Amino acid sequence: MRGLVLLSVLLAVCSAHTSITGFVVGNANPTLDCVRPLYPGSLYQQTLMGAQWPIQSSNFLVNGVNSANYTCGFLPFAAKPAAKKCTVAAGDTVGVSYYHGGGGSEDPVLDRFIARSHKGPFIVYMAKSDTGAGDVWFKVYEQGKLTDQAGNYLDVKWAVPDTLLANGGTMKWTIPSDISPGNYLVRTEIIAMHDTNPSGAQPYVHCAEVTVTGGGNVNPPGISIPGYVKTSDPGFSTQYNIYNQYNNPYPIPGPRPYVAGSIKTSAPTSQATSQPTSQTSRQTSQPTSAPPATTRPDVPIPKIDVGITVKLALAPKDADIPEFIYEITQALGIPAEAIVQINVDLDQSTSTSTVIHFIIENVENPATYQRVDPIATAYALKDMAANKDARLTSKSLLGDMEVLSVDEPAEAEASSNFVGSSNFIIIVSVIGGVIVLAGIISATLIVIKKRKSFGWV
Repeated sequence: MRGLVLLSVLLAVCSAHTSITGFVVGNANPTLDCVRPLYPGSLYQQTLMGAQWPIQSSNFLVNGVNSANYTCGFLPFAAKPAAKKCTVAAGDTVGVSYYHGGGGSEDPVLDRFIARSHKGPFIVYMAKSDTGAGDVWFKVYEQGKLTDQAGNYLDVKWAVPDTLLANGGTMKWTIPSDISPGNYLVRTEIIAMHDTNPSGAQPYVHCAEVTVTGGGNVNPPGISIPGYVKTSDPGFSTQYNIYNQYNNPYPIPGPRPYVAGSIKTSAPTSQATSQPTSQTSRQTSQPTSAPPATTRPDVPIPKIDVGITVKLALAPKDADIPEFIYEITQALGIPAEAIVQINVDLDQSTSTSTVIHFIIENVENPATYQRVDPIATAYALKDMAANKDARLTSKSLLGDMEVLSVDEPAEAEASSNFVGSSNFIIIVSVIGGVIVLAGIISATLIVIKKRKSFGWV
């Protein structure tokens, strides 16, 4: 029982931060395959060692952004190679996805990817390096404060959480079109500015490994991380207070992003669309993800949720929730945003099994306008578990998973239009048949009556 109480405490702690759920290439689902390891596996170790924790001097790291942990995340895990490298073409749109979950008094939608209080910039660096050591990092994207003037700090829009929420938990940017091909580290950073204590802002740092193809022959000059920025810089919360300086320009820490074509070489390459470089435009830059080529009709689509209860053959202390979400979405081929309201049932869990409740939501893919079918997906998962499908047994957490229940919505809730339902068709058919039969009977009686009146009968 003590372990279960500890788990509930850890889940509460985890819900205070955010966790990366994958690297995104184009419109593909997020993958953790090319993300540097975050933790050795269990929720307990994850909570202590860094998927959710910021690189901040107030936690168990004394030096915060001055430590080697600030390069790619918590050591020793962030120094280990990823399972593989993601292949991207120079000029491609890529991204990273995050998940927070929420709980208690937090909003299940507005706090899903990161707490609303965690306002701040999103920054991306690249390095043509296996270690990230030395002056190798060049910035390729940044987005900070989106609102120039507001009546109060709550009305100010930031890259995080506002763009993150608008993009369904994913932040996207473009790989410079003229950098030289090869293997790179991609470093993403959220700087949550809500903490104005001497410990400073809360940076959430992760690294992915990619192989860039195509491109040109540019190798932008780099800086060192750690070393280049400090919590005493103007862009950190000890110097910029989001609560009373919200109408002041916000200086994003670090150098300006490299703009494709800004470095002339002996073999010029095609120049991509330039990112803003002026200080003013940097503060108000909008998301780089382009709108879809087609336009979805503005028609209401009903919200359909299906609840699922599963049991994993592992102890609650080993219930790695972010990994569970990742493995479930990979097995089912659905986006991470479709899994909501995850809850570990501490009453039903034991020392050798963990019961988890979660909901599959019919979220829409903004690129294809195709929605997840929660009912079909839930029963597909049930069949996969019953048949020991390789898509589950190949996963570290799902091998012996049982689906205990599938809670469908009521038929009235699941149907968006009663007129199109089978019940309506049956009713209309019966009524129509009765009307036709009554007409036939009436016509027959009229004919008989007329025959009698003319003496034909």
